[in-house]
Amino acid sequence: MVGIWSCSVILFFLCDRIPKLLLLSKQSGEFFLFHEPFIFTHLSSQTILILLILFFICVEFILFFQYTKKNSEYLYSPVFILLHALLAAGVLSNLYDRLLYGSVLDIFSVPHLVVFNLADIFILLGGFGILLYTLRNQ
Repeated sequence: MVGIWSCSVILFFLCDRIPKLLLLSKQSGEFFLFHEPFIFTHLSSQTILILLILFFICVEFILFFQYTKKNSEYLYSPVFILLHALLAAGVLSNLYDRLLYGSVLDIFSVPHLVVFNLADIFILLGGFGILLYTLRNQ
């Protein structure tokens, strides 16, 4: 199951990275936005990065091990594995942007509403999916 999870994380990670790399290679600033952090703006980038990594690791361990030790079918459920892979890939891709560029690269925009990237979508889908999946299967 670890192999499926690892391959899924890599696949989702690349799904977010490839469009960003293509847009960056064209060097046209009108299609993307480097998004500065709006939460904890008084903290340095390194502090935010460390906090995000620690939070991500804690959430993943707590959710994954708490539910898999109670019911072994969680461990072997393809849905549960893919939801965790979505969450992990989204967080890792945004952390990668933060390390590489000092900010997150957002490439999609809903005018006057929100800017985002695929990693943001992966985080939302993975997080809410895990929550709904675990509530449904208790």
